Amino acid sequence: TIPFGELGAVQNQSRDWVTDKFNITVGYDTDIDFARKLIKRIGLELAEDPEFKPWVLSPIKMQGVQEFGEYGIVLRVKVTTRPGGAFGMKRKFYVRLRQVFKEQGIELPFPTVHVEGLQNPHGAENAPLEITPELKIAVAQSHTNRRRKKAGTAE
Repeated sequence: TIPFGELGAVQNQSRDWVTDKFNITVGYDTDIDFARKLIKRIGLELAEDPEFKPWVLSPIKMQGVQEFGEYGIVLRVKVTTRPGGAFGMKRKFYVRLRQVFKEQGIELPFPTVHVEGLQNPHGAENAPLEITPELKIAVAQSHTNRRRKKAGTAE
């Protein structure tokens, strides 16, 4: 902590390298070793990409399982580059990762909502719910009423 008004000069003392660590969440049914191999492959491809090759000191690789998250397994990934080199590379990595994971059937999980209480007109418990015009209207009205209630303008 620097006391207010005590800052005289700032000097950038960055090293010749920067290690950027970040997380990727995969579904609980994911084969972690397979995901590790795919991440390594993408990392090596990007390290040879002419756009990123001058920046890369150590390719993107998976360090291991960081934690069991709310929606999936959180994997820890890292890359070592020259200062400023990780930003664009990470963006391209995310695009390639999504493509490769999708091709290989690996799910990138996201929050979902489970709705109970609606009756299925077909009587089958696991059959898909028929989305009728009436159901669409009821859902829209419910959302409108909820927004009005939050805003304090409920009828």
